[in-house]
Formats: sequence, structure tokens, C-alpha cells
Amino acid sequence: MITVSRHRLLRTTGPAACFAVLLLAASRPTAALERFGIRVLCAINSGQLTDLYGERRVAEITTKLCQALLARLVKHREFQLWSFGTAVRKPPAASLTFTVSDHGSEATKIRLEFAPNEGEPVHLSDTWINIGDAHPGDSDLALSQLEQEFESHIEGPWKSRLEEGLKQIPVAEARSLEAPGIVPVRIVSSLPFKSYQHLRSSHFKVICPRPGYQSVTLASTGRPQPAPYQPTGTNHSSYEALVVVVVGRVEDDRDHTVTPIWKISTQLRSLTPRILLFDRFDPPGWEAYLP
Repeated sequence: MITVSRHRLLRTTGPAACFAVLLLAASRPTAALERFGIRVLCAINSGQLTDLYGERRVAEITTKLCQALLARLVKHREFQLWSFGTAVRKPPAASLTFTVSDHGSEATKIRLEFAPNEGEPVHLSDTWINIGDAHPGDSDLALSQLEQEFESHIEGPWKSRLEEGLKQIPVAEARSLEAPGIVPVRIVSSLPFKSYQHLRSSHFKVICPRPGYQSVTLASTGRPQPAPYQPTGTNHSSYEALVVVVVGRVEDDRDHTVTPIWKISTQLRSLTPRILLFDRFDPPGWEAYLP
């Protein structure tokens, strides 16, 4: 029997949130990781396009546009740490909205807005088409052009900004593999190694909440060897999960300032890792040179 576990987003005093496992079975199946959800929305707020194609057809174009963009996001390798959908069963961690609106009296504009529950939003826009160049009798062509325009921007000029926005969303729970009071150098995530071993050389950030104080962010790098991860509770068996190694404390995200771990070992002894954020992908191949 296959049983899927669910995770609830828990608020912390820091800028991130973490997973808690909701047990669904009395046996001990392996828990399945449920990724943080991002709700995808689409809207066409253009009187000019409505005049050309009518309200009903514009509504159909909006629905089909959202389906096409969602399919693109789901297949995108670099976005697979998160779950995208137009409908969600629980509050999403962020929303991603694609909008088409009038820009002056003869043009339209496409917009992207990424709004995380916590963190900085991302707003991007570009002029799409002059209404004089549209084809009044061919709404299918308009839909095709809109799909291509949004997709080319996601893969091109908007890609890096969207990725930076997504990196604010947690990807897993994190726990120290060290004994209490020992510097948390090795940290096991809740990412199943079988599914995420391609990230074993990538870079992550580990959030350590401190009640009453600002959370501490640790820079870390994936390891080629997994370690057992035990989901919360007793009804799920452990599984091999991705391990990261802490290399220092993040001082400033903007200029990537990191204090080496050997300089802050005393402070780190009191920290409790909780959240894993994705930072940068590095293809496997250099793991022999990791500490």
C-alpha cells in the first residue's frame, strides 16, 4: 500500500517556515515528501483584447494560457524543488501571477508577479504587442503568441529574477547529525536521496531559528553520501536522504559574504537547524574535493 504524507507549513520567528509531518497510516510506510506549493494564476485585463475577441473567448484564452504556462513550469528542471498548481489543497507558500493588460491606447503589456508569503516579491513586465498588429479574426494565433511570449521571457530575461524569488521558498526540513552541543557541521535534509541525488554537489542555505532574535543562515554544500532521515512521529520508517555540510554563516545575501565556520564555531554550538533553502546548482563531479 502506498501512503502519501502531508506537511504543514509552520511559522517561525525567522524569515522562513518549516515542515511538520501529518501521519496518515497506522503502519510504518516510508513518508513521501510533499513539496512547498506555489499557486499559479493568470488574468487578461485588457479592454482592447476583449473588444477584438469578446469576453467569452478572452476567458477561454486565459484558461488555456494558464494551462500551457503551468505545464512549462512543471517540466522545468530547475523548478522541480517546488510544486506548481492552479488549485491547492492548503495555503500555498507563494503565488505566481501572469497578467496581460492594456498599455496605453494601442498596446498591451505582459507582467509576472511572484509573491512569497515571507520575503521580497518579484515584479517583471514587458510590452507585448501593438493592437494594430493583432489579428481580429484569429484568437488562436493570439493565444499562441502569448504562450510563446511568456515562455521566452521565463527562459530569457525573467529567468534569473524568478529563480531568486523561488530561492526564498523552503525546499525541505533540516536536522543536525551531530550530538547536542556539537557544531552542526553535517545536516540531513528531508529530501529523499534517490530522487534528489543530482543535487549532491549543489549549494544550500540552512535556516536556524532563534526565538526572540533574528534567524541565523548557514551556507552549506551537498555531500555524495546520504544519511537516514526519520520523519516526525513513529508511524513512518526512515529513509536515505540528502546530506549537506555547513561551510560558514551567511552575513549578506547581496554580496555573498560568508564567515568561515571555524571563526564562529562557538556560536554555532547553540544553533538548531530547521529549514533548507536552495541556493545554487552545481552538477555532480567534484564531490571528491568536498571536506
